[in-house]
Amino acid sequence: MGYMTPDERKLYEAQPDFQPPIESSVWQLKEGCWAFGSSMRCERLENSNAPEDAIKEWKDADGIAYCLRPQNPSLEKNECGPPEKPFNHRQWASVLFEIGKDILVKVKYSPLGKDSVEGDAMDLVRRCVPSVPVPECIHYWIDQKWDRSFLIMPRVHGVLLNEAWWGLSEQEKENICDNLAKYQDLIARNITSNVFQGVTGKAYRHRCFSAKNLCLGAWDHDLQDVPGPLTADELREQMSTISGGAPIMDLSPVFHLYHGDLSPTNVVLSVGEKPEDGGEREVTVAGIIDWEMAGFVPVWWITLYPCLSHGAYWLTLPAPEIDPDPDWNITWDYVLMLNDMMQDYGYESGLKHMDWYTEYEEAIIRQREQAFKEAKLAGRLTWLKKSH
Repeated sequence: MGYMTPDERKLYEAQPDFQPPIESSVWQLKEGCWAFGSSMRCERLENSNAPEDAIKEWKDADGIAYCLRPQNPSLEKNECGPPEKPFNHRQWASVLFEIGKDILVKVKYSPLGKDSVEGDAMDLVRRCVPSVPVPECIHYWIDQKWDRSFLIMPRVHGVLLNEAWWGLSEQEKENICDNLAKYQDLIARNITSNVFQGVTGKAYRHRCFSAKNLCLGAWDHDLQDVPGPLTADELREQMSTISGGAPIMDLSPVFHLYHGDLSPTNVVLSVGEKPEDGGEREVTVAGIIDWEMAGFVPVWWITLYPCLSHGAYWLTLPAPEIDPDPDWNITWDYVLMLNDMMQDYGYESGLKHMDWYTEYEEAIIRQREQAFKEAKLAGRLTWLKKSH
């Protein structure tokens, strides 16, 4: 996570006191009718005719039709029933609900009117590279009043790579990582930009590229001020400035779309049954999920970031298994295999650039430490002037 002052650490670890709680974002108004946050309602259609103000229509896995409509602005939540029970409460700032059969509603805390990047990214990849297994985005929006995003999508059936990994053969692991590398390459080659930016055309926020987001968590209110989009020259100047003139990796004028978090918890596998004749079972990538960190980045970031992810890409050991080799962390197996496969598609190894990143981040930390000292001194001088 990098260097933090004690005040920054408190800010990063604090959970925002937003109301209502994220798990109370969806609740039933009446039979066949649900409120989605403060601005939308979902209705089950008894016939094929949707209301004139319907924004979106879809069918669940049973063929039952639903529609999305604007919410009655006079509706008060306390006049309705209890909230729906979440289908999956993945973390305190993100939750999944199931409405109908196999239709999920993902709700995520989205501070400061942040763009609904995930839905845009899913639509973009499905449109430009349809061979990549990305779930359909039925509809998505930002609830500005409640500071959260809503995404309606079909469920991807299967098992997470993180859970399946230890039961896969070495050949199956290699096949999966090769497919993921192929998908990343297809996306990067076919969806490009001449500026460093997020999917919606605004600044791409990551600690490597902006001092404001180097160490602070997602609740830093300076996130709105991160500069961007940036050309290669502008990005090079910014990285040099925040690092005090440290060496910068080569930046070409073309930036490539990157998922941003292809960790083993964001890859869903379809694992077939073992054939009776002893042949190989079918194991495929059923879906790549969680596109909320997608953006247009330098090509070297695609392989470097997984090596710097501070545990996000690490595999979870199946309890009570313990790594038998004290000199080797087997939770890195996925990262290393994916990194090897990316090299087969012409990308440089992310491990090659880790020394550069370590020196670069240390340079930024020194800059921040100096800035904090100067700000603290300036604050004391201001206090002394006011008190005398």
